[in-house]
Amino acid sequence: MRSIGTNDTFLPSYESSAGPHNMGLLVGNWAPTLRKGKPMFEFYVLCRRRRERLREGPFGAILEPLGEWLHQQGYSRESGSHWFLMLQHFGVWFASKGYSQKSLCQEHVQQFLAARRRRPPTPNGRADDQDGRRTVFPKAMSLLASRRSDGDVNATRRPMTMFVEYEMHLRDRCGLANDTICRNLNAARDFHRYAFGSEKARWRALKPCVVLNFFRHQLDLGKTRNKNLRGYLWHYLRFQQLQGHDVEKLIEVLPRIRKPATSLPGKILSQKQLAQWLAGFDRSIADGRRDYAMALCLADLGMRVGDLAVLRLDDIDWRKGAIRIPNSKRHRPYWLPLPQRVGRAVADYLRTDRPQSRRREVFVRHRTPCLEPLTPVYINHRLRNVALAQGLKPPLVGTHAFRHTFATRLLNCGSSLKEVADILGHEDIRSTTIYAQLDQRKLSLAVRRWPEAKP
Repeated sequence: MRSIGTNDTFLPSYESSAGPHNMGLLVGNWAPTLRKGKPMFEFYVLCRRRRERLREGPFGAILEPLGEWLHQQGYSRESGSHWFLMLQHFGVWFASKGYSQKSLCQEHVQQFLAARRRRPPTPNGRADDQDGRRTVFPKAMSLLASRRSDGDVNATRRPMTMFVEYEMHLRDRCGLANDTICRNLNAARDFHRYAFGSEKARWRALKPCVVLNFFRHQLDLGKTRNKNLRGYLWHYLRFQQLQGHDVEKLIEVLPRIRKPATSLPGKILSQKQLAQWLAGFDRSIADGRRDYAMALCLADLGMRVGDLAVLRLDDIDWRKGAIRIPNSKRHRPYWLPLPQRVGRAVADYLRTDRPQSRRREVFVRHRTPCLEPLTPVYINHRLRNVALAQGLKPPLVGTHAFRHTFATRLLNCGSSLKEVADILGHEDIRSTTIYAQLDQRKLSLAVRRWPEAKP
């Protein structure tokens, strides 16, 4: 294969080719076979009594569309049954609270998930998504919202709630990334639920001691390990201040959470460790070649895992040998030269391994749900497992270790802090100064000779 350079005119023909391993995805031979005229909902839910309970529940209007979507995505009967079982549990909880089906909103889902006990983490990492907070309920609420907008459900649309306005404020005014917005919303809901216990808020009667008690409550739950909890509440209280509420005293008493500083050199991969990690990908299968291409994007470009998840086909200019980094954290994309090793790995993946899809994201799922774009959590999980299998140990197994290693390598090769900040997409150069302690070349120049030492 030709090397990909600045003057190359190489264009991968990934949309017109598909390997033998992709034929199942294209033809659809993995899909369950059904009797003609039988709805997919009945295929996933065999029990007649369960079907009746689901139809009487708050999601009764989207059961058939949800079953069709699960069928198109290739979900097995067991997986689809789990989806509908979660909706049935939510319906029982929803009815026990006495809520009206016309008032169903995202806040009810958050209350249900907060009341459920999550599955404990596995020895290899985070817990599986057994409660449906990342799969079942987002898709069900999306279908229900579209059905309401089309007028298929005889329900009046609720006015914009406070948390919806807060989410728009974080996205439009503050320009935060989606993951950061989710963490801000979760912290705001936890505080709102603790301080008021209901949707109605009485800010004038809220005392500063409630804020301190909330932090102690989070400390007992072990959630104060997140050093950004104070920042999340500060954003939320500032939003309430912009809405006209007098919360200045609450902002003043926000405590600072002290966290022992971690040593950054512990997150830096040596050249041997980096080669060991990259050698652990099984490039004899399609998933391994895809993961290897993603690892090279992180190692040779210093990308964030969130930018890698939203990288699109239009972001790669093969003729000029350049790649546009989405920079979703600041919403300010920028261009970088495309390294030869990265371009070759991505081009091979697009030519032979990527299934035919209308999705514009570069990296997509090869398994259920098929052809969906990868999430940052999924990418981190895949690459982390390879690092653990190669004998690497925390904190070297996180995908952000690639970014730290890349920045340190640039500094040691003579690049200035401003150049490293531009390549990493840092808006403030102070975010890059953390890597200055690892610039061995410049630190050696600052060492003075001991006064009593002989020349």
